[in-house]
Amino acid sequence: RLMSVMLTLVMIAGMMPAGVSFAGSYDDTYSFSDISGHWARYDILDAVDRGMFSGVSESRFAPNRPMTRAMFVQALAAMAGVTDSECMVWGTQADEPYEPDLNMLSETFSDIDVDAPYAEAAAWAVDKGIVNGMGDGTFGPSVIIDRQTMAVMMHRTTDALGIELNEDWSVMMDYNDLDQVSDWAIEGIAYCTMTGLMRGDHDGDFAPNRMLTRAEGAAVLVRLAEYVNR
Repeated sequence: RLMSVMLTLVMIAGMMPAGVSFAGSYDDTYSFSDISGHWARYDILDAVDRGMFSGVSESRFAPNRPMTRAMFVQALAAMAGVTDSECMVWGTQADEPYEPDLNMLSETFSDIDVDAPYAEAAAWAVDKGIVNGMGDGTFGPSVIIDRQTMAVMMHRTTDALGIELNEDWSVMMDYNDLDQVSDWAIEGIAYCTMTGLMRGDHDGDFAPNRMLTRAEGAAVLVRLAEYVNR
């Protein structure tokens, strides 16, 4: 059934209007055989060029493979630069290298291997309040992210970076399936709707519980990179 929700939230700092089109640069030299004709092809190439993603092999990106929490924090940390030797954080030279607290990670979550490729990224994301655990003492690195969880994490990321809206704002959300949205995700979805970071589908649904693919993750994170560096 059709539901409309009017949300008014108070924010501070710079604003980007909804509906902005994002157009990052990309290197078209990657020869992934499985993205030809894919709707997210250019976003995928852009995300790979920015170092946020890599292929699952030299010739395959696996765009329709589910995107896990481990993949997400690795992509975010790579985009932020915190796992890079240049120590660049969102395009700004960091005062000192980020030192992840891996002991905190292992003490907090029972399913984290501190030697795993995603461990440093996870420590950073937890430290910044971008990602929390699953509520049962686990981090859930292999858990697939759904769209409403992604919206909340995107909002937390901009909040952690101090990127907020500079005035009272309201957004009318008329997604057909708002009754399927969890209460904890409403604010994140409203924020992503207004900033254009995430959008509904052609049927007018937000599809909050639909699992994200690597292609969708790449597209959303490229938008985030453009939004942060606007």
